[in-house]
Amino acid sequence: MSVTFVADNPVAFREYYEGVVGDGSTTLFGCEALRVTMGRGTTLEVLTPNMLANRFADIDVEQDTELRNHGVAVTVAVESLAKLRTILLSHEVVHHSGRISVRIPSNEAHGIALEFVEE
Repeated sequence: MSVTFVADNPVAFREYYEGVVGDGSTTLFGCEALRVTMGRGTTLEVLTPNMLANRFADIDVEQDTELRNHGVAVTVAVESLAKLRTILLSHEVVHHSGRISVRIPSNEAHGIALEFVEE
């Protein structure tokens, strides 16, 4: 599972996460992105608004950088995207179905964009 946050300056969060999670737990991708590797396969991403827009170009994602206290997107691994698509269609859930993921826009999921990938 991965939780994505948005911030104007992801680099500013590196020291905090290194202190909370541990030295070596973070990876910077230029000034645009910070990835934090947690236990049990969980990661956190802190992205600039521009990087967030690129990563989730096909769906609506909240980009208010003042909302730093909660994630703006969650990525969850599922057993089968085909089964998930069937369930979403049967419940008339608005979603974007790509080759490697299924995404639900934040305005359809109580303010959090959802991304599903196969395990």
